[in-house]
Amino acid sequence: MPIPNTHLIELFRLLKPGMKMMANIEFGPEDSYSFSTSVVGYKRDLYALLDLPTKVQEDLVMRKIVNVQVTL
Repeated sequence: MPIPNTHLIELFRLLKPGMKMMANIEFGPEDSYSFSTSVVGYKRDLYALLDLPTKVQEDLVMRKIVNVQVTL
């Protein structure tokens, strides 16, 4: 679900580099992965840059995802 542009601008005003936060990656309606992270920065009106800890990277690489199509 896209975030309306006005809410995105307000969100970026609150995000400061180094700020600690919880992130949640949703893989579907009943599958998600939550982790603690910190804000590295952001590109205005486009996306936020978050630190991805080594443990999270390892968990995501080893994650088995069903019903996913990979297209190259």
